[in-house]
Amino acid sequence: MKIPRQSTRDPLKQIIYISEPGILNFRRCCHLAQNKNDLLVPAAQPRLDVLKYELATELGYPLHIGAQKATPQNWNQITDQMKYEIAAELGLTPRIQNGYWGNLSSRDCGAVGGRMGGKLGGNMVRRMILYAQQNMIR
Repeated sequence: MKIPRQSTRDPLKQIIYISEPGILNFRRCCHLAQNKNDLLVPAAQPRLDVLKYELATELGYPLHIGAQKATPQNWNQITDQMKYEIAAELGLTPRIQNGYWGNLSSRDCGAVGGRMGGKLGGNMVRRMILYAQQNMIR
């Protein structure tokens, strides 16, 4: 049974709730983003997408489908092709039946997703840090 009681601190709000009878828990949450997937600045989404496509092109992702450049139009095709290539490398394709991945464990699916997104996400963060450092100098 959870009974939330809220304090008045901003921008961080501290929430006190009862998870078990008689046990109080404290959780800090930020007003600025509703969950971990929400962007702090929603207007940044188009620019982040452009950065993603630029870095994917630099990393050679479009070559998986024979394209020269990653674009919004071919992004799903690129990621689908990469997903199956990585699954084949990991020896998971016998358990994938007609595009159905439900026979795979969460760990196996995470291994595929981690190999796909980890390299791209890490490079995006590096590029954003470099951009911030260059703009701090100015």
